[in-house]
Amino acid sequence: MICESLTRDIILTVDAEQVQKHRDILNAAERQRIEEMRARRRKLVDLRDQDELPLKEFTEAMLINEKPPDELTPQEKSVKRWLDRLLAEKISAAEYLEFLQGIPPPPPPPKAIFCIHCGARNVADNVFCFQCGKRLK
Repeated sequence: MICESLTRDIILTVDAEQVQKHRDILNAAERQRIEEMRARRRKLVDLRDQDELPLKEFTEAMLINEKPPDELTPQEKSVKRWLDRLLAEKISAAEYLEFLQGIPPPPPPPKAIFCIHCGARNVADNVFCFQCGKRLK
């Protein structure tokens, strides 16, 4: 049996000017995004410095401001909309804080119990261990 190996050369031509133009467009968009983020941070710091935004709310606003939009929870998305309005000076800091007071705190995590047979962690409402299947209570 005869094995033949075939090789094919691929010649790729690149227009350096086109690549640089595309890179410049991307860099400009990234620079603009970074500058917008800095401006938002500056406004939040100014609100904090003027004692219009308490430390806790300032910290939460900074975290939400930095978080990518696709990682926000529904509650955080709502807060982000109000934060955007605050930073665009469409509402006052007092109105923003009033909105935040109306948001219920997140529910506490479910309590855990441990199986006396295998030691696995289980939700307190479980009747049987999810690991070994034996009765918990």
